[in-house]
Amino acid sequence: MKNYVKDNIHCWVIIQSNRYILLVISILLLTLLEAQQGQYDRKSISTLGMIWDNGELKVVDENYKNLINSYIEVPRFDYNILPKRIVSHFFEQSKNIHDISAIESLLEETVIHEVVKILNDPDIQMSRGLALKDESAFQSFAVKKGKSLGLTVDEIKSLMNSAYIYMPFITKSEISIIRPFWYVPLVFDRLKYEVEGGMIWWKITVDSDGHSNIEKIETDHTKGIASASIGLRRLYALMLGSVIYDREKLEEDIYESASMAFVRNMSTKSKKWEDFNLTGQIVEADGRMYKVSIGKKEGLRLDDGFHIAEFYEDKDGETKIKINGFSRVVKTGNNINNPNNLTTVRQSIGKKVSEGSIILEHPRSNIMFDLQYGESSLNIPKTIFSHINRYGINNVAIFNDDVTSARNFSMMISYNISSIVNRTQTFLEFNYGALVFDRSYLNMPAVDSEFSITSSYFSTGLTRKFGFGRSNLGFGLAFEPYHQLNMSGDIYLETGPEVSEPGYYYFFFRQSYVGSILSTEYELLLTPDLSFNLEISSKMTQGASIPDSIGIHVEYSYDEDGFPVYGETLDPGDIENWPNIMDGMTVKVGLSYTPETFPFNWGGWLDKRRKY
Repeated sequence: MKNYVKDNIHCWVIIQSNRYILLVISILLLTLLEAQQGQYDRKSISTLGMIWDNGELKVVDENYKNLINSYIEVPRFDYNILPKRIVSHFFEQSKNIHDISAIESLLEETVIHEVVKILNDPDIQMSRGLALKDESAFQSFAVKKGKSLGLTVDEIKSLMNSAYIYMPFITKSEISIIRPFWYVPLVFDRLKYEVEGGMIWWKITVDSDGHSNIEKIETDHTKGIASASIGLRRLYALMLGSVIYDREKLEEDIYESASMAFVRNMSTKSKKWEDFNLTGQIVEADGRMYKVSIGKKEGLRLDDGFHIAEFYEDKDGETKIKINGFSRVVKTGNNINNPNNLTTVRQSIGKKVSEGSIILEHPRSNIMFDLQYGESSLNIPKTIFSHINRYGINNVAIFNDDVTSARNFSMMISYNISSIVNRTQTFLEFNYGALVFDRSYLNMPAVDSEFSITSSYFSTGLTRKFGFGRSNLGFGLAFEPYHQLNMSGDIYLETGPEVSEPGYYYFFFRQSYVGSILSTEYELLLTPDLSFNLEISSKMTQGASIPDSIGIHVEYSYDEDGFPVYGETLDPGDIENWPNIMDGMTVKVGLSYTPETFPFNWGGWLDKRRKY
């Protein structure tokens, strides 16, 4: 009977052991499967509330506190504050340290060591399960344990939830004056502020025995730059009483602007890390449209980019990631209260995939740069000055033929406003360009070799693009508040009533236009960040207009003091005498690029309005 019972007990132990082994294996397999399916687990981050600033540990000021709250403590994270007692001890010890590597060592010896010591307390380890199972029991435990550790209940809970600790640092922070034109420094002086630094991250891990360890996982470096004109402001303040020159206010403005770019770049860089990179599994597939289980709860926004990938094992049994394509968010699922509200992404690069594939976040700045080259049509008749009779200008053949075209060079900066207006692929654009004229149009005997025709312009507008795989078709409307045509240089005048002797005399002409532009664009994605584009646009200006200025410098007499008198401004005549020069078509080709980060706070004022 004893042997029978003994055998049964032995059999029961084996069965139970096998069950536990099977359970452990199942959990491991499920965990691995979940990871392979791209499930994003929310991370808990903690801050010291301090910043290492050029050799000194400082409490984060309101400016950086607000920026960190906006760009670092984003919805994908849970946020915890480290206990003041631990942080205060670290702060006191740091006062005589002026090196970032030494401050890292001190941080590990004080804060990190203390956090690990508390987390490795046997009672704390045991209470982790207790906190999940019975909140009231955990509260009772935390009150008693907190007294012995000098911590509050909330501080104990915060430590137990902490998985990552971060500290921003600044290695360069300086204001300087830029003088691009040394010969007129007071006019062109610019005030520049530049900040360089980054973020240090530590990760708290728990081993199989429940002991906590911490390791430094990443140090990111970036910069922020801002500047403002002070030369012109000082000049206007002297000339116009209504303009106020406030150096202190300018310094404050560029400090805030550069620090915003700095923190925004740190945020983008941190999203690249494997631990913080958003991932999701494709649970529904319809052509190139896929649905995934991450959304607003994780901070997703329209047009966020994601690689489409799958896991596979190589010949050595190691898990690898294979990138199969690229996609963008076209509908953000509001999964804050309803986890079944899925996000929709549209694939633009790669072959179609099916359910089970995953998406991996491709963090980039919200700014795109376009460099374009093309040709614009216009109309400058060779007889444009035939009605100007003074000084015999009507007899000067400045042009060989009508000027009907010019080369067009432009740079466009676009800010993606899709998450503001709730429409995918919508851009606010700022275009800066210049027209370059072929010198073969000029009649060289009549004009000097230095005679030039220049034209610069600026426009701003909106473009909406519609995707068809790698191809996008865009339609835009822009307002052009500034387009100026200039001609200047020496022209040859014959002897006449107002010209004492033949020769070359300086001539100038300037005319400004205001217009609107309708455009159609074809875009081909070469990579997720680089695309080729072809644009056709039509410009309509206010029509014919009288020039801003036209004149010539001719020395033809002397005043009573013996100084020469120059004829300068000329009568432009009536508006009927002038053609509509700038209306016409433009065809341009170019490349567009979206950088990972951008050192200037371009479009930062729009960031707070992003919500879709």
